Amino acid sequence: MIKDKKPYHPPVTASAPEAKPPTVTVPEQVAENPFVNMYQAVRRAILTLRESPEDPESPAFFKTVMIDTGQFSRIVRSENLEMEIAFPAIFIRFVNVRYLVQQQRIGEGRATMRIRFILNTLNHTDPERECDPFLIFQRLNVAIQDAKNHEPALNERCNLLYFDMPITTNMLQAYWVDYEVWFRESSAWKYRNWVERYLVMPPFTQHTDAPEHDTAGHGHHGEPKFEQVTGFEPSVDMPGTPAPDETETPDEPDKEEVGTEEPGGAETGL
Repeated sequence: MIKDKKPYHPPVTASAPEAKPPTVTVPEQVAENPFVNMYQAVRRAILTLRESPEDPESPAFFKTVMIDTGQFSRIVRSENLEMEIAFPAIFIRFVNVRYLVQQQRIGEGRATMRIRFILNTLNHTDPERECDPFLIFQRLNVAIQDAKNHEPALNERCNLLYFDMPITTNMLQAYWVDYEVWFRESSAWKYRNWVERYLVMPPFTQHTDAPEHDTAGHGHHGEPKFEQVTGFEPSVDMPGTPAPDETETPDEPDKEEVGTEEPGGAETGL
């Protein structure tokens, strides 16, 4: 047997349930540092490079990934006293940082992200190994470009700008890569002026969908109907559908002319 399904309209009680006291939301300041986000995003991308490109389980290619605080210059220009650094190493720094001054772009800026890396190949002058840096540079750039798909810090802009092979390298394989990056600073109060509300949009959602949040006892809203909010109209006449209102007024009867009637049936007007 097929039974007709009718919507359930719970009765609206006269006494509303006791409202719970509102929870006090403590504001919490959230500040995003674009340089930290970009550095961490690039660091995660660099660590995806493996010693063997065909084996994702192989160790990471770069043993050291850190902020460049002068290690690169000290290593390539003088006696290497950075004993704690394991090679291959890669150092990241931000140079030429400038902020935009337009009123509509407060907090936005541009910078150059310089990535400098040093390899540890002893026989780097051999014909079969002297082109390794170009292959590493290509793998590094591909990893950073692929990271744009899942790293929001690199979505603004992170485009390859410059690649260089320094001459004075203290017999080391030292190279650097520059990227033009755009950044945006954001600082706000989490839950500032936060007012918690639960909204319903009849007839699509009702309080019966989440009765635990109906603290004011609104119950079921019978209006508006689906036909009133969707705007769909049948293309053919449906039985039982009221006819549209007649907007045309019926013709008024002609007024009789007032006149005198002459003998013989002739009528003359006044």
